Amino acid sequence: MAMKWWQWRNIQGKLRLFGRAVQGVEPYRIEFADWPHLTGQTDFEERLVLVNPEMIPGLRPREAYEITKAVLCHEAGHRRFTTPSKLPVAVHVVSNILEDQRIESLMMEEFAGTRSLIWNLTKAMYDRSPDLEPTGDPGQVVAACLQHRWAVRLGETLKGELSGKNQELWEEVRPLAEKAWVADSSKKVDRIARRIVKILGIKDSDLPDWVIQASDRCRGHRSERDRSEDRAPPGAGKMSPPGRPRRKPQPFDGERVPDGHKAGSGREAIIPKPYAELEERATPLARELIEELTIELDAAEPEPSERGGRLSVRQYLRERDRPFLLPNDDLMAPPALAVRVVIDHSTSMNEKSVRGTRIGSVAEAAMTLHLACTELRIDHSVSVTPQQETLAYLESDERGKALIAGIVPAQTGFEDVAIAVEKNAESLMVSAAAIRLVLVLHDGYPNDGKKAAKLCSNLRGKVEVIGVLLDPTDVTRDAMTEIFGQDRLVACASPELPKKLAAMLRNIRGV
Repeated sequence: MAMKWWQWRNIQGKLRLFGRAVQGVEPYRIEFADWPHLTGQTDFEERLVLVNPEMIPGLRPREAYEITKAVLCHEAGHRRFTTPSKLPVAVHVVSNILEDQRIESLMMEEFAGTRSLIWNLTKAMYDRSPDLEPTGDPGQVVAACLQHRWAVRLGETLKGELSGKNQELWEEVRPLAEKAWVADSSKKVDRIARRIVKILGIKDSDLPDWVIQASDRCRGHRSERDRSEDRAPPGAGKMSPPGRPRRKPQPFDGERVPDGHKAGSGREAIIPKPYAELEERATPLARELIEELTIELDAAEPEPSERGGRLSVRQYLRERDRPFLLPNDDLMAPPALAVRVVIDHSTSMNEKSVRGTRIGSVAEAAMTLHLACTELRIDHSVSVTPQQETLAYLESDERGKALIAGIVPAQTGFEDVAIAVEKNAESLMVSAAAIRLVLVLHDGYPNDGKKAAKLCSNLRGKVEVIGVLLDPTDVTRDAMTEIFGQDRLVACASPELPKKLAAMLRNIRGV
């Protein structure tokens, strides 16, 4: 019997990598099963996400792959934002319908790259849902709640019609359902669900089978250390007028961040903070980097060395009579460099690492690069993406150091690497420097990864774009390699950065 498309190890590996990335810190395990009537399931006690790649029969493998990614986004929303409660069956089903819309809105707000995926899933579920029936069964109003959440996102209307009595109930229930979509916690959604069930007076047996089968499942309860991220989705309550079709979102690839996102954490922008301790840690690393970056220029009249030296084949070919030569020590000089340091400071940089948090390691590395470049008088800047705000540069003095010390992850999931690389590459193209570098301090999950990878490849030879992954894991290393390439990735702890970066530069220049 032939293997199904989703049973191939490489396919499951890609899906798991994607699913874990959108879950955030300490992601749940991901498994696949083609069980009947299963769409997806999040088990909070087992820390398990279960997804059915064949939830919609008859799709071509490529379409099914995209739908499976969308279900992984949906379940990641439960992992991040849902706090389950023990509820009666009818209340649980209604609450889950309302909660599904809330967590999808949050995911689309947090990760722009999920918008197209969730839109496709919404359309597939709406298209395959049966028409509402004009019966006296109050379960049809629950079906309307489910179908309404899909219809609003697509700019469509309800399919079928309700009976006169159910239509009156629907007019009373609909505002409550839409209120739940923008609730700031699962508990508030549960309270609204209880109220809806009370208004409808429904029993477990009144629920239509297709409604139960179309809903995903949440099982178990979170442990104390596994907390949700309760937040109301900004603007998620804005309904598009019925009948007006909403344009399908395009796959995200370089969308510019809205002006509403600040360069900082929550309400607080990046502000200058005491930097003495950070500078003290970074100074030895900066000195090491200076030594590594300083190159030996060929002397016009090289002097013999009493202690010998390294054999250079090219030097040997030029000076056959005196092969073992060292340049004069007074002729040490830095290469002609121009450097742009780009820091991803999205929410994911809060992730814990072996040395604290990833953003802490990044701040230490950024200070190291800034101190070294300032000492060598190298044209450089340190900026953050997605806001494209410059924190430090050659003449920024104390303020630049203080802003680097003040770096905190922003409350946004936008990570526009391609835009940042393109902007900084443009500024370097006019530089007379022999070596032009863009160093991207990142964790490997931008919204525009494919575009960034193509751009980095096209810039080779003109501007070298190097990915810097601090405190790497196997997953983040793989993700960064896909963007920057194996030969343009420095993955290490921040104390190892000087040697690793210098070795990378020597390799690029063939030295």
